[in-house]
Amino acid sequence: HSLLLILSLVFAGGLMVSQYSTTYSLYLRELFPSLQNKSFGFLFIINAWIVVLFQTPIMAYLARFRKITLTCVGLFLLGLGLWMLNIAYTYNIAILACIVMTIGEIMFFSTAQLICYE
Repeated sequence: HSLLLILSLVFAGGLMVSQYSTTYSLYLRELFPSLQNKSFGFLFIINAWIVVLFQTPIMAYLARFRKITLTCVGLFLLGLGLWMLNIAYTYNIAILACIVMTIGEIMFFSTAQLICYE
């Protein structure tokens, strides 16, 4: 049963990531037109640096929790970050949404892949 749940979560996560990948930069450009391409370029840099610098420490700390719980919480954070973009009336909220999405991405994909491989 857990494999079916994980595969369903991976499908839902894939839908979110495809939405994020295709429209994120366009949405930010419309939301913050005065920043032009800088609006999403900076957020992509934040995303990359968080993954590079913090993925291993975050997952080492969270390793004591159940993998299925981490997968669900990670997917929730990924969705929460996407939802936060709807209320991003300032660029600081967009930065916070990026951080939330990135942490969710780290938690979700790391644990979902591990469960599928096991």
